[in-house]
Amino acid sequence: MKNLKYLRSERNLTQEDLGKMLGVSRQAVLNWENGITNPDWDMVMKIVEIFHVSLDFLFDIENPDPGVDYMVQKLRKIPAKDLRDFLKKY
Repeated sequence: MKNLKYLRSERNLTQEDLGKMLGVSRQAVLNWENGITNPDWDMVMKIVEIFHVSLDFLFDIENPDPGVDYMVQKLRKIPAKDLRDFLKKY
């Protein structure tokens, strides 16, 4: 989540503001920005939607596979519970 702090500050949001938007504490946002903890998949998708950015930008992936954006679009169409169940198997 390397770019979360950048995205938040670009919108002049405090950690508390973003936390309220996401339904989490300021401390949770702080921990994500500092790499102490990571949000769950549902929260990551909310962050991507709020800031209108791709996953590769949010996570600062330098040379993403060209199929990543295609796969992200496909994954977004899968209900979160079904996706979690699938990922737990692997």
